[in-house]
Amino acid sequence: RWNTKQVSNTYDSLLMDIPAGEETLIDTICHETLKHPPLMSLLEEQTGRTIPLEYNKKIYTRYPAGKE
Repeated sequence: RWNTKQVSNTYDSLLMDIPAGEETLIDTICHETLKHPPLMSLLEEQTGRTIPLEYNKKIYTRYPAGKE
């Protein structure tokens, strides 16, 4: 069971509360899902075009490093 919480999902952003130890797992899941959505290959096949998708990751912390 994961302890990550999705705090907000707006038009073009996700805000997640990710505990230490789950960063790599959640980063991998987000990368695969955001870069390769489930029906993207069908859409590209039907249109005969590729659709490049990119995302940026920002890390916000509650405490300065070493002050937890």
